[in-house]
Amino acid sequence: STEVPFGDISLLQKVVAPGDTVLLLPGEYKNEHYGDGDIWKDEDTLRIWKWKGAEGKWITVKPQTPGSVTVKCDSNNAVILRTCQYVRVSGLKVIGEVENIPLEEAKAHQFIYKDKAGDIQYRVPQGSTDEEIAAMKGLKKNIKALRPPHYDTKGILAHSCKHVEILDNEVGFMPGTGMRVQGGDRISVLRNVVHDNSRRSSA
Repeated sequence: STEVPFGDISLLQKVVAPGDTVLLLPGEYKNEHYGDGDIWKDEDTLRIWKWKGAEGKWITVKPQTPGSVTVKCDSNNAVILRTCQYVRVSGLKVIGEVENIPLEEAKAHQFIYKDKAGDIQYRVPQGSTDEEIAAMKGLKKNIKALRPPHYDTKGILAHSCKHVEILDNEVGFMPGTGMRVQGGDRISVLRNVVHDNSRRSSA
């Protein structure tokens, strides 16, 4: 209720039911350790996992007052829906850190990752120029290792979902992808404004 609201949307996983509407109170929502300078932290801001609506009984997530909710993130995902069914997310303003990451900082971390032992590695020698990188052969691609989430934050991610609607949101200034659907079926992405994303991503 608005009188005694849940402190974290993830707490609703066990109580949300088909046909429910989840209202987000006005304000700014951030991941737990937002702004602490840790580029490796593993956090999401709004984590919507395993919510199960039903045909004709969608679960809806939206602001209590239109235009009153801003979601920020400096880690993995501002909004993530995972293994959800018949869930609708609408009316959010999702803003990333692009304007707070200097271009030179992003370039310095462009090819950094952690190996399986947790040691920091670089795909190319530090200090390489753009021309030197372009001329390199045999550059490793699709490394299955941890890259700094701070430079790859996604705005709204729907992962392994069925029957999900992402409607009327604004998603901008995410270092990584503005919106992404991965392994989904019957996902509707309509009337969103998506801008200024993927400008500080690691590779």
